[in-house]
Amino acid sequence: MQVNELDYEDKYYTIEIKERKSKRSVESNRMMWALLGELEKVTRETAMDWYIKALQDCNIKCEYLWATEQAEKGLQAQFRAVQRIKPHKIGGSDGWLYKVFIGSSKFTTAEMTELIETVLRYCEEHYIDTGVI
Repeated sequence: MQVNELDYEDKYYTIEIKERKSKRSVESNRMMWALLGELEKVTRETAMDWYIKALQDCNIKCEYLWATEQAEKGLQAQFRAVQRIKPHKIGGSDGWLYKVFIGSSKFTTAEMTELIETVLRYCEEHYIDTGVI
């Protein structure tokens, strides 16, 4: 109805419709990153390192890509987690074999549940009180 009320003379509009994310998944994701932040404080390993460890422990689907070191920032913009595996030369170009993961926003409910339970287990192993997060 609001589209019919727009002024079309000399004006152009763009309308974007997105799937609404469940509030629960947004809150779950926020909680998971808060827990990863606590792990970072206690262990001095980065939250991203803990996230990658959890992804691997949960056998979350990943892909392997070769890219030059200069392309790493681009990979990080496209994938939620990027891990260097080993240096690798192709032809005359130096680069890296990277392991890349999609973001948890694309996970099924079961995958996200397993991921959060894994992060909670890490917190318990490091005596982090998860009840205050």
